[in-house]
Amino acid sequence: PVRPPRGRDATRRPPSNLRVAAIAALPAEAWDGAASARGGSGNTLLAAVTANLLRRARLARGGRPERNLRLLLPVDLTDREIARARPRASGPAATMTTAEVVMEGGAPAYGDLRPLRARMKAAFIADSGKAPAVRGAGEVMRLLPEALTFRAAARAALRFDGCASNVGAVPPGMLRLGPHVADDAAMLGFPIGNEAIAALIR
Repeated sequence: PVRPPRGRDATRRPPSNLRVAAIAALPAEAWDGAASARGGSGNTLLAAVTANLLRRARLARGGRPERNLRLLLPVDLTDREIARARPRASGPAATMTTAEVVMEGGAPAYGDLRPLRARMKAAFIADSGKAPAVRGAGEVMRLLPEALTFRAAARAALRFDGCASNVGAVPPGMLRLGPHVADDAAMLGFPIGNEAIAALIR
């Protein structure tokens, strides 16, 4: 990790063009089994792993590890018990939400995932009741110069330390590019403003 300039919060890196990506492939059953053995779900384990990556980065930079972590969690509520808990849910657009989960800082944590799972479920329900994003905002952003769009996205992302997204199963067509068929493929997203994006893809 690059040490931050003097005067900056040592727990956060300033926005830069430096990007590091890592892809790990493992049996889905192993991931789900590890989560279940610790009292959590695949989503809970993803959030816990992301939080530990951020905690390790802070310690490596000599920052204030005790500061709380704020994780952004995009969530598809389709066919989930959380969706049924939303009285105003209607139509496909109502099945998507994002939740902000606040977690303790400090040293990396391992073990029981049940407290985090309960916290995440409460955050999903609470945040899904908020007013939806402005309809058409994404289309408007595409009309703006790229530099302005990037700046707006970076400012919004600065509220969070990281993002943990369970993308789920990708369609088979993702393996095709014209007449070519790949053996494997992965989606990759790079952080804008926040420190890390972790995605779980099947």
